[in-house]
Amino acid sequence: MTSWKHLLLAGWMGLAPALLSHAAILVPTESIWRWRPGTSEASNPVTLWREVAFPDTQFAPAPAPFWYGDVLPGGTEISGMQNVYTCIFLRRSFVLSSVAGVSGLQLRALVDDGFVAWINGTEVLRVNMPGAPGTAVTTATLANNAVEPVAFATYTLPAPAAYLVPGTNLLAVQVFQSSVGSSDLGFDCSLESLVAETIPPPSRPSRLCQAR
Repeated sequence: MTSWKHLLLAGWMGLAPALLSHAAILVPTESIWRWRPGTSEASNPVTLWREVAFPDTQFAPAPAPFWYGDVLPGGTEISGMQNVYTCIFLRRSFVLSSVAGVSGLQLRALVDDGFVAWINGTEVLRVNMPGAPGTAVTTATLANNAVEPVAFATYTLPAPAAYLVPGTNLLAVQVFQSSVGSSDLGFDCSLESLVAETIPPPSRPSRLCQAR
């Protein structure tokens, strides 16, 4: 974290330090998503469903949070998942008039057990999942077992200039169980944009003050 000493030093050097501040909620919690059970892969190739242009006719609209077992207020209760399949697919679009002012993104999520998230096909986050970023996941992939009770946590995503586009963007999430017999599942999230705010450098002391 930037300390006041670093900010002061930057000011004396004639630099203008910048801090990220919250700008807009792009995807709120309790959003309507398009979702599909992971009884089979969502597309062929398996990565195609993560793209904006994918025709998601096999996905159905439903509100978050998605859950079974441990009850989450409202949202969508999933029936018939336990002992049958271990993941669900989620798609949620959002629109940006411009990407020039978006300096960062934060995703706030609650999950039991784990998930991988992509924006416009680029992996931006994996939580409680095996493998390094970019490691392939399929319907056979299992999450690490979540420590309960689970709670919302905030994650800073990679620099967005590499994957955001003006117009329609897509947040895709695949939520995983730790085992096919898991007794519960839960997921909800929000996505927020950040903007950089420049901090004016402090004024230099006058020569009169220096003389004193």
